[in-house]
Amino acid sequence: MFLAASLVLLGWWLAGEAAALDTLLVRSVQARYLERTAPSQVSNLWAKAAIGAKHRNLAPGPVEPAPQRQSKLRPALWWSAGLALAAGGTAWWSGRRADRAYDQYLHSAGFERQREQLRRARHYDRLTGAAFVFMEAGIVLSTYLVFF
Repeated sequence: MFLAASLVLLGWWLAGEAAALDTLLVRSVQARYLERTAPSQVSNLWAKAAIGAKHRNLAPGPVEPAPQRQSKLRPALWWSAGLALAAGGTAWWSGRRADRAYDQYLHSAGFERQREQLRRARHYDRLTGAAFVFMEAGIVLSTYLVFF
C-alpha cells in the first residue's frame, strides 16, 4: 500500500500538480481503487505518472472523519432487557407458587385451610399477572430501543 501511494504521489509530482499532502494521500488511495490496476503491475515510470495525471479531477479538500455510529447497546436498553428478564422470572416463580397453592386448596379438607390456600393462590395469580405486564413492557421497550 505504501509503495502504491508513493508511486501515485510521484505521478502527481511529475504531472506538475501541487496539493496538500493529506489531499494527495486521499487521492492516491482513490486513484488506486479507480485504476483497478495495481501500480506494481505498471511497467514504466511514465505509465506510473499517468496514474496520477489521470485522476487529477478528483475533488480536493480536507478529509472529514466518518461520523461516529451510535451503539445500539445503550444503558436504557440494558435496563429494559433487565426489566423484562426479572419480570419474566418473577412471573414464572409466582405462577408455580400459585399452582401449588391451588393444588393444596383442592386437597384441603378443612374450611379455614381451604380459604387460606385459595387466598394464597389468588395472591400469586395477581402477582403473576402484574409480572407478565411488566415483562411485556420490558420487551416492547427493548424492541423500541433496538429498532428506533
